[in-house]
Amino acid sequence: MKQKAFLWMMLLSGVCTMAAPALIATKGYAAEVDKTLVMYLPFDEGQGQVAQDKSHTGLQARLDGPRWVAGKFGKALEFDGIDDIVTVDDAAPLRLLNGGTLMAWIFIKGETGRASWPRIMIKSETNGGTGTGYDFLLDRAQGYSLRFCTGGACNTFVNPLSLLTWHHIAVTFDGKNIRAYVDGKEIGAVNQPGPITNSAGQKVGIGNSPVDSRQYQGIIDEIRLWSRALTEDEIRGQMNKGAQDTLAASPLGKLATTWGTVKGD
Repeated sequence: MKQKAFLWMMLLSGVCTMAAPALIATKGYAAEVDKTLVMYLPFDEGQGQVAQDKSHTGLQARLDGPRWVAGKFGKALEFDGIDDIVTVDDAAPLRLLNGGTLMAWIFIKGETGRASWPRIMIKSETNGGTGTGYDFLLDRAQGYSLRFCTGGACNTFVNPLSLLTWHHIAVTFDGKNIRAYVDGKEIGAVNQPGPITNSAGQKVGIGNSPVDSRQYQGIIDEIRLWSRALTEDEIRGQMNKGAQDTLAASPLGKLATTWGTVKGD
């Protein structure tokens, strides 16, 4: 009896200790979430005008126009290239003042509207790299190559992306270097032109710019922001994970099985 009681105390103590970090449960799974993942929008709701941030930050994204469609994983949002946009209110973790990683799956459809500089994600009061924060976009003149602005300047990483094809895109910055990735492979690196400046008060815009029309036409899925620069291996590991794999490290049933075993001793 004493041995059994000791086992119960150890298990309960471990559970309480593990419960202290942020835990997210989804479809029968629970996971301790990396606190440097500061926004995660899987866009799997499939309906409504709000998408939930699944990171520990717990924000909400407001939809203005985009429609729900099948995505790379589960559901996603399709932007019409005219006036659709998704916005997320400012929060301190989204300002990425010590570096960060931005990533998404995209499916480019065309060139409707003012698509010369279609935005994937932007958090700044201006377009074109002269303002605060950061700006992740596509350079249509360079075949929809990735372009990133921060620290007072923009850089295009020439690597044309094909239309009507899913591509995983990512960019990292750490105060010294900016690196761009397509489909899990680094395609270029440059020196960061200057420190990122505080974008307090500015919303995050997805698929368009909140401050001036920079419309994207196509599908966006699996938006993720990290407050650190991920490595190439980490990016490659993330790109093929949907919500369940990202948030569900261990089945809830595994803990129940362990408890059941102890009770049966």
